[in-house]
Parts: sequence; C-alpha cells; structure tokens
Amino acid sequence: MRVLPIRLKLAGVMLAILSAGAAAQPGLVPGEPIIEARLVSDVEQVAPGEDFRIGVHQLMPDGWHTYWRNPGDNGMPITLDWTVPAGVEIGPVAWPAPVELPLTDDIMDYGYRDEVVLPMSVHLPEAYADDSVTLTADADWLVCEEICIPETRTLSLTLPVGDEAVRDEDGYWYIQAALDAVPQPDPQVEAGIQLASGRVVLDLAGGDFSDPAATVSTLKFFP
Repeated sequence: MRVLPIRLKLAGVMLAILSAGAAAQPGLVPGEPIIEARLVSDVEQVAPGEDFRIGVHQLMPDGWHTYWRNPGDNGMPITLDWTVPAGVEIGPVAWPAPVELPLTDDIMDYGYRDEVVLPMSVHLPEAYADDSVTLTADADWLVCEEICIPETRTLSLTLPVGDEAVRDEDGYWYIQAALDAVPQPDPQVEAGIQLASGRVVLDLAGGDFSDPAATVSTLKFFP
C-alpha cells in the first residue's frame, strides 16, 4: 500500500490507516517516530553580528526515505516553521543533491536515504544582548517505504552567546559535507528545454559540452 499525500488530503481516517500500516512494518513501534532528527550547528558558541550555519540532521531506518525540494511525482519535502528571538534571521534550506527513488518505470521521486543534513544560515544581529539564543522549528516531513507516514516534530537548539564564535567540530563537518553536496551552477554551461515529438529534450552547451576532448560519463537531470 502506498499513500500519495500530494494528491490526497490526509484526513483522520487516512491517518488511522497509515498508523495501522506502520505498526505492521518489522522493527517499528506504534507511536514511536521513524526518523531520528535533531538540529546541529557549526558553532558551539555564537557571537553577535556574525553568521553561522545550522542543519536538520535526519537518520532513516533501512529502506525508508524522505524527499528533496522537488519530491518528484509523489511525496512532500520538509517544511520548517521557525520560532526565534527578535532580529534573528534564518535562511532557506541549501538542498544537497538527491538520489533517484523510482516507483515504476514511469514514476520517479527524488529524495534521501539513510542520512541527510539540510543546512541553512543564521544571522545573529549585532545588538543581540542575551547570553544565549534558542532556535525552535516545528518540522513536518513525509517518510516512506512501502507506505508513507507523515511525521511532525519540534526541534530546538540553544547556543551560548559570547564575544567570539567557537567552532563545533562535529557539527561543522556534518554541515560542510552537506554543503559540498549542494549542486552549483556552472556559468559556462547554457541549458534549454523543449518539447519535440512528444518527448522532453534537454539541450546543454558550453563548458565540457563544447570540448571534444571532454568525456561526460554520467549525466542525470533532476527537475
């Protein structure tokens, strides 16, 4: 059984069906979360007037996955509703490249398996006067295997505020690895898309695509 929450509104009856399905999955405890989630930071102490990064760190059981910003034909990406002190600003998620999650030959989803960190920047204003800062997110996501389960979690992180920022080694490398996996534009490459003879055609020119000596061995398109 697979539930497609993008096309079907999750009413109470459907949620009851989902819960019953989750209880039937090996290793799952009814009422217990499927995803392990927390907020991580690249600093263990923040300084007023400086930017730092945080990330939503998710661990998934074998066979389960969550979704990219474009989930594909089905699914739902994470949503975050932040509660932060006045003047604190949190930027958008920097999405690491996803993996393909084929459902059938004609249906493709995009998302993450096993583990993912979704990083974002935080700005602490120069005039911030408290001795700590607390960032709290009401997070919603969809986690899927043979069935899909919507989960809601409140994630919170409190960091001390001092004269200088102090790097958190574990958090820094978690977030840096995620940032390294974020796709980057190539200013030398031009891309175009068109419909021809009932097929979608992606045209790429410039950069390695105009170099006869270059070999592009693996090319994947994520819309």
